[in-house]
Amino acid sequence: MNRFACLLAVAVAGCATAAHAAEQDSYSSWYAGIGINTTFPQSNKVSGATTGTIHYQSSVTLPDVVFGYRPEALYNTTGDVRVELALLNRSFGVNKVSSGATERKPGGDLGVGALMTTVYYDIHTATSFTPFVGAGIGGAGARFSKNPGFSITDKSSNDTLFAYQAIAGVSYTPQAWPHTDWSIAYSYFGTGRPQFDGSAGPVKLNAIRSNNVQLGFKYHF
Repeated sequence: MNRFACLLAVAVAGCATAAHAAEQDSYSSWYAGIGINTTFPQSNKVSGATTGTIHYQSSVTLPDVVFGYRPEALYNTTGDVRVELALLNRSFGVNKVSSGATERKPGGDLGVGALMTTVYYDIHTATSFTPFVGAGIGGAGARFSKNPGFSITDKSSNDTLFAYQAIAGVSYTPQAWPHTDWSIAYSYFGTGRPQFDGSAGPVKLNAIRSNNVQLGFKYHF
């Protein structure tokens, strides 16, 4: 009986070691991917040489491009941490601008590009679905495709803006493609106040903020 127990213990230990080794071999630290966003921006108050409000409409943006790394040392049975560097693109379609009782529809959009570093935590569920949360910071720039008025002479903001985001979602890994994941997420994105050159002096917008729904794809190397 004692001999059988010893053999069983050795077998279990051997299986556990083999399983751990297989898990180590299959662990993918690096990945790359893209994301498509539908953006729901908040209006911007305008101050400076002239005052008013820029009203936006929802729009689909150019793809985000992401590169990520998951440190194996931070992996455990309940979840793992990953760090992601991303080039984000947000496009806010200009619906109308108002100043006092005057309203105009200049068209165009406010494009915001940002380079962000985001830390994520993936929650393991023992299924193909993985919920995740994340928060990130970075730098951004803003540019109007068409002059919205307000005496703006330079359509590009003249400083680098602090940018931040918070994100939550869930990813799915198909058994047939174990090195990929497909995700849907909600994110809140914001920047500092962009400033533009104006014919009568600087023109400032309130902080840029938007709610976003993102579809993403990643490939793990």
